[in-house]
Amino acid sequence: IDDFGTGYCSLSYLQQLPVDSLKIDRTFIDTIDTSSDDVPVLDTIITLSQRLGLNVVAEGVSTQHQLRYILSHGVGFVQGFLYARPMGANDFMSWLGKSAQRQNGLLKGENESASGLVAE
Repeated sequence: IDDFGTGYCSLSYLQQLPVDSLKIDRTFIDTIDTSSDDVPVLDTIITLSQRLGLNVVAEGVSTQHQLRYILSHGVGFVQGFLYARPMGANDFMSWLGKSAQRQNGLLKGENESASGLVAE
């Protein structure tokens, strides 16, 4: 379910549709940096998703602080400007190859890059 928690994506979809993944809308990710009062809503969405056995995707991650928070709460998939801006298919294939090289460097203990691909 894309953009969960906003617009037409309500809790009832979790009961009505055969879903395996839930993408948390970026408005909830933004609360990590801007509003500590709203973070419990994000935490609840993450916990609910995990208890239902869903893959959780955090949409709109743009800061290292957001990334650390999301990963520390067990979110397995991340997308956002922290990694890359939207791009066409050809540019994506080139970026993906470079990203794989960066990840290999991280696995070997080389200096951490500000951009990379995060999954599980």
